[in-house]
Amino acid sequence: MSNAETACHTAEKSNTLKLSIYSCESISRDQVIELAKSLTDPIGLAYSPKECVLLKLVADKWMFWNEEKVPEQSGPKKYVFDRTFELRLFSKQGEFRWLNDTDPKVTGGTATFITDSEQTLPESLNLAEWNDVSDSEDAAYYENVEALSNQYLLWGEAHPEKDEKDNQIMSNTGWSCLATGRIGKLFVPKEGTIPLGEDEEASPTSKHRVILKTREYIGLEPGLPGEHGNTTILAERLLELEVSSGIIKS
Repeated sequence: MSNAETACHTAEKSNTLKLSIYSCESISRDQVIELAKSLTDPIGLAYSPKECVLLKLVADKWMFWNEEKVPEQSGPKKYVFDRTFELRLFSKQGEFRWLNDTDPKVTGGTATFITDSEQTLPESLNLAEWNDVSDSEDAAYYENVEALSNQYLLWGEAHPEKDEKDNQIMSNTGWSCLATGRIGKLFVPKEGTIPLGEDEEASPTSKHRVILKTREYIGLEPGLPGEHGNTTILAERLLELEVSSGIIKS
């Protein structure tokens, strides 16, 4: 995920459930963006030829952290998707994916929505025109799927963004800055990080990193269900961002 690439991964088992995957062809980017607004507190990843940006929905607008040369002028700003060729918009309820299709016969792009039977979807989320892949002739593969709760550690540590008077400019904004010499700065829509050395009571390994929570689905390998007993990763979806609360185990 470009700057959002992860450095550490752990997994924890959860109960079996039904995996639901919906697909839609020839759908516009704007249609998917609007559908994702139905999710509760959604977060987004937008890919363009220039950058990978983390987003969050605020008052029906997808916002990103806009960094200006003058620190005081930096802050959340409405994101413009005109050059975006790939999207991942997600919450605990599910994840929308959209990819621009280079086929001139296809209008817009192709999209996928992934969720599972533990989630309660909002009534406003209308997927009536989408193809329910998990309810097709291969439906047996999506029943009684094992779910693994995963987490990935984002590159970078909490970095203090300050103005000329040494005042924090990201306090109470809902955003944090992660930074490392290898990739520079990454602005994440999650507040509560504490730069090293700024809280003497905090553990030196707590609250200065951000974790990306995901869920991985393990099911039967394609073929006759149960014929060989082999399993495979059917899907993985993004859930949420979380500030680390203690020592990160690699």
